[in-house]
Amino acid sequence: MKFKRPKVGGDYDIIAKIEASIIYMEIKSSPPKQICDKEIIAFWDRVEDLSPDISIFLVDTELRMKDKIVPMFEAELHRRYKYPDPVERIEKELFHINRKTFIINSKDSIEVNIGTVLKFYWNRNRK
Repeated sequence: MKFKRPKVGGDYDIIAKIEASIIYMEIKSSPPKQICDKEIIAFWDRVEDLSPDISIFLVDTELRMKDKIVPMFEAELHRRYKYPDPVERIEKELFHINRKTFIINSKDSIEVNIGTVLKFYWNRNRK
């Protein structure tokens, strides 16, 4: 989906609605070493513009997210916010920020990993 807006442009890879929740997912097929800061910045710009209930940054790799992707997210959070929420591990290479923004890879299964973060999100909101 493409939007032409004054502040944030570009493409939103996936926007979905499940029940009453809006989900935005950015999908990267490059290995982590080829993902750069500007892609993380663009993701956060779109998250702030769209204000989805759930946002997911999926890197289609079985490589670790903690080595490069998580530190780039932490750096961008510190650049944007005076008191940023931490990036925390859910399990394996699945991470969350404030229980609504997720960083995941495709190890084991994309379907299972997306299901894990959605379950994590909805379980949080039912407590």
